Amino acid sequence: LVAAGFNVQTVAAYRTVVASHADDEVRSLLSGPRPDAALFMSPSAFHGLLAILGTGVALHWLADVFLVAIGPVTADAMARSGATVGLVAAEPRVASVLDELVRRFARR
Repeated sequence: LVAAGFNVQTVAAYRTVVASHADDEVRSLLSGPRPDAALFMSPSAFHGLLAILGTGVALHWLADVFLVAIGPVTADAMARSGATVGLVAAEPRVASVLDELVRRFARR
């Protein structure tokens, strides 16, 4: 774009931060029953869980949970961290993720 004469500026559209109260809230999940599924809407959300719980603890806890990624970038980040992704949404939209998850669990 610059070569074409446009003035290009980099702007941060968003920044991911972990809420200060999230640590205790996330750790409390460990003491309850495991969910049937866990949905991750971004690589940073998945990495945030690993950071709070520790990679080993998080992956152990998630081992029996059906993991869902909103898209291939998130799925790749999860797989590179050692997680087994059960479903990657066909479209990166929350509605698509939920529709596919409902269909998957309806077959059980």
